[in-house]
Amino acid sequence: MFVAVYWWRVHPGKEAQFRAAWRRGTHLIRERYGSYGSRLHRDADGRFVGYAEWPDEATWRAAFDQKMVYDEPATRAAFVDAIAETPANAEPIFTMTVSDDLLTRSLAQAVTPDLTGKVALVTGAGGGLGLEMAGALARAGARVLLHGRDVAKLEPAVAGLAGEGLAASAFVADLDDEEGLADAIARLAEACGRIDILVNNAGARDRRPLGELDRASVRALLETNLVAPFDLVRLVTPHMPAGGRIINITSIAGPIARAGDAAYTAAKGGLEALTRALAAELGPQGITVNAVAPGYFATEANRAMVADEGVAGHLARRTSLGRWGEPSEIAGAVLFLASAQAPYVTGQVIAVDGGYLAHF
Repeated sequence: MFVAVYWWRVHPGKEAQFRAAWRRGTHLIRERYGSYGSRLHRDADGRFVGYAEWPDEATWRAAFDQKMVYDEPATRAAFVDAIAETPANAEPIFTMTVSDDLLTRSLAQAVTPDLTGKVALVTGAGGGLGLEMAGALARAGARVLLHGRDVAKLEPAVAGLAGEGLAASAFVADLDDEEGLADAIARLAEACGRIDILVNNAGARDRRPLGELDRASVRALLETNLVAPFDLVRLVTPHMPAGGRIINITSIAGPIARAGDAAYTAAKGGLEALTRALAAELGPQGITVNAVAPGYFATEANRAMVADEGVAGHLARRTSLGRWGEPSEIAGAVLFLASAQAPYVTGQVIAVDGGYLAHF
């Protein structure tokens, strides 16, 4: 097997475009060469580093010389358009012919955590940050169940990952239906044998002033953002082996607050507290429980805010990095917490916010 490692620096704001073109391109190459494998991550310098396996050096060189990396002109154009800098002639920075499969696996894991054989359930995974997290876990080798209530929304998300050759399937359930959820989790555990990773991402928001919120509205928000994660942990942990990982997606609205968002802040603050409590309770079973607190991310749901120059100005002043987060940038923290690289990390909250909480 022949191993090649590349790097690219990507134009600001085009990270998602680059990743999408990379994923599509590697799928096309895999269709042609069969045994081709690849990984992508960002290094400490902000560059994208790609690791690729080829059957042998001759096959790689033929593809490289003939510019067969991307057969679809639109995919190649999107890939090239996103690149700000790469080594001369796009040559790899490292190559090696390896025969030892253990070495190959070690090189792959150095780039991306290896979750091969793991079963992961990600709630609220039909789009946005949930889909990014599910995709990252699947690319690391996990069999991923994408949860949602809307089958029509889940199907294209699952199809997109399956189109990359990844193990992804839909898990349709209403998190507010206690009895139905219990039955669905039991069936899922029976079908999969176990659940190794649970990402509690599904959530809701109700931005209204205190005087406009009634009890029913507050209870509905708490049910989705706090009670449902509690219930899922209670239902999933009997099927989770030692070494299991629970990751709650909270928010920077947990430790800080703003006017007109009291119910959401209360719910996310409660989820942070629940994370610590569950870490204490489940630690003796060898299960870690942590949280990731996203800041401002340029998701489809935030499209109107992304287009608002006032919000952009606020982030330029308020965050250390001075910009919106790209949805793909949530994946690293989740992968780390889900992997064997974080066996002694539990009860923690990692803010992925561009320095919002650190900057005043």
